[in-house]
Amino acid sequence: MMLLEIYTHKGGKEAGDFLMKCLQFFPFQISFILTDNGKEFMVQGKRNRFGKITKKNLFEVICSIAGIEHRKTKVKHPWTNGLAERMVRTAKENTIKVTHYENISEAIQDFKRFQNYHNYLRKLKMLQNRTPYEKMIEWYEKKTGIIHLSSYSYD
Repeated sequence: MMLLEIYTHKGGKEAGDFLMKCLQFFPFQISFILTDNGKEFMVQGKRNRFGKITKKNLFEVICSIAGIEHRKTKVKHPWTNGLAERMVRTAKENTIKVTHYENISEAIQDFKRFQNYHNYLRKLKMLQNRTPYEKMIEWYEKKTGIIHLSSYSYD
């Protein structure tokens, strides 16, 4: 399953907001999150390339409350985040690289259209020619308890 959001700014509030949307969207417990070392993911007292961080970070607070382990990629190892980078590329290839939008709301609508297509209609070779939703249902039937469909939203 895939969740896409567009933000006008990249910061701690946006990272926290996206994490909250992920917790609401995905019908299973998130055990850990792998991010790069961007300042939007760093916590107070830590250092990044800009120096010591003095503000508390919403993203890290939400991870702590939700019981999610926050892992960071090694510095200068972009291939560690390859799956996410490939998904971003796929989303762009199917939306902004093929369509001209008159305004941001058209782009957001198209991203949501692609998200729904990918999650519910697009059969993927790596999932044995099933959609991500079909694979999730298969996991639900095989491993009861890891997916909570009663709280799942079909946006």
